[in-house]
Amino acid sequence: MNQSQYQLAILSATILGTNYSTNSITPNQLSLGYNAIKIDFKTSFTFVSGNIYVIQLTLSNGQTLNISVVCQP
Repeated sequence: MNQSQYQLAILSATILGTNYSTNSITPNQLSLGYNAIKIDFKTSFTFVSGNIYVIQLTLSNGQTLNISVVCQP
């Protein structure tokens, strides 16, 4: 089985409800199963520790994926 056929590139990330968007995502691939990514919005936006934010990922297959994240210091 070729695992690369189950990978998608993450093209961008946007914090829903804001104008903040970035393509600075590491790693910029999603695979089947658990994925851990780091997104750098490079902004002065003040994230509040413990708050939940919804981030929309735009994927290489044209789909979007909304994920809920908890801000950690």
